[in-house]
Amino acid sequence: MHPREFRQAVFEQREDYLEQVAGRGQPKQAPAAEPQLIDGVTKECPFCAEIIKAKAKVCRFCSRELPVEEPDEEAAAPSQ
Repeated sequence: MHPREFRQAVFEQREDYLEQVAGRGQPKQAPAAEPQLIDGVTKECPFCAEIIKAKAKVCRFCSRELPVEEPDEEAAAPSQ
């Protein structure tokens, strides 16, 4: 590609971009993905219902201290 052709192509792309940003056709953004509950990795905050890490001690959204979950007696007991 000749340098003049390249320069013209760059200017055309710039103009297209500026038109979109100016409001006549702003580029559409994809919606944010909803956080997913993953067993053992994430859990739902009991106060604000946001998805947080399973090991969290304080919710990062509502800043409330989470109740301590005691391990199940069956899981903690050694198998015989």
